[in-house]
Amino acid sequence: MASVRQLRKQLRGQPLYQRARRLLRRLTGRELWLRPELREPVRRSAGWLLCHEQVPRGALVFGLGVGRNIEFELKLIRDHGATVETFDPTPASAAWLQTLKLPEGFRHHSWAVVATDGAIRLEQRKATRDGAAPMLSVVSSGRIDAETITAEGYRLSSVVARLQSGIPDLLRMDIEGAEYAVLDDMLATGILPRQLLVEFHHRFPQIGLGATRRAIAGLRAAGYRIAAVSDTGREVTFLRDG
Repeated sequence: MASVRQLRKQLRGQPLYQRARRLLRRLTGRELWLRPELREPVRRSAGWLLCHEQVPRGALVFGLGVGRNIEFELKLIRDHGATVETFDPTPASAAWLQTLKLPEGFRHHSWAVVATDGAIRLEQRKATRDGAAPMLSVVSSGRIDAETITAEGYRLSSVVARLQSGIPDLLRMDIEGAEYAVLDDMLATGILPRQLLVEFHHRFPQIGLGATRRAIAGLRAAGYRIAAVSDTGREVTFLRDG
């Protein structure tokens, strides 16, 4: 039985399986028909699609939501001499990072990057598996028994001001449904990174495809274009004109 589960897990991780599943979801109206709009070289990097030629040497990178996986950020430090600032309020993430010998140029902040400044409530969406950090979200699941924590939250513009960092060259965002409000606030405040990598969570029933359509329309109006779409159709890489 264990070998069968392991085989299924390996199958689900294959690109061909993911593409077939994405096509089925598109045909049944459960996934958006997103395609690249730019002819830009793209490289797979730790599960993300990166326009590597658009990452300047010594780039400033913000990583929103890390869990227990910082390989993407570490590769940017190794390959581009990047300065990386990561943000995740999950206590398990901070505890895990403290066990690592992190390179110079990597800093972590136990803050939630959201659309308002102040204390926020985060809910654990599902049980932890395989020792992974709990998945926390500002989007309520509606479960009465869901565990919650209170975290320190800041707008992206407030983060830039607190760190006195300037606008990042690259912003990676996997924040479990909070991305929609953060993107709206980002555009409203003029914090516009050259390259933007976002995992959209329209699969959450409380969010839906319409939220992602509106978010992408807002990004296009601000000069962003789609450079790459993942095999699942949920991770999208954007480049901004100029």
